[in-house]
Amino acid sequence: LVRARDEALQDPLTKVFNRKGFDQRLEALLRTAPAPSLSHGLVMIDIDHFKSINDTHGHVFGDQVLRGLADVMRACVTDPRCSIARYGGEEFAILLPDSSLADGVRTAELVRQRIKAMKIRDRRTQEVILRVTVSGGVTTLIDGDDPSSWIGRSDAALYKSKQGGRDKVSCC
Repeated sequence: LVRARDEALQDPLTKVFNRKGFDQRLEALLRTAPAPSLSHGLVMIDIDHFKSINDTHGHVFGDQVLRGLADVMRACVTDPRCSIARYGGEEFAILLPDSSLADGVRTAELVRQRIKAMKIRDRRTQEVILRVTVSGGVTTLIDGDDPSSWIGRSDAALYKSKQGGRDKVSCC
């Protein structure tokens, strides 16, 4: 039963939480008071120009990019209290309990820099065929936030990054 429940909360492609798992973790975090002088952080990460990756290289290749991003995020977020989720499509979220805005920005920047450093090569020729970038939005929980308002502010920060030229992290 435990395994079935865990699988129901996991994205089968990326092996991180799915949207349902994210929603449950977010609700639990909202019920937990942060440590003194800290808050809880939310990082939204979106792959830049993902549609063109799928259109140019195919959906199987796009799936490999999604798995690669999830792997990078797991390598960057090692605190077991944190949660990584595929929020939808090519958008991911990271919940950071007991953190500051600066912690969230550092985490998002680390993910962004590691993804940008990746070189996706053609297996036959070893030619670099793609470099992927991501944009990020970071917020911390404020008094009066509910799931919708907190996610909305994080999305607003993410779209600020996208509108500002992509491949950057913004906070709100």
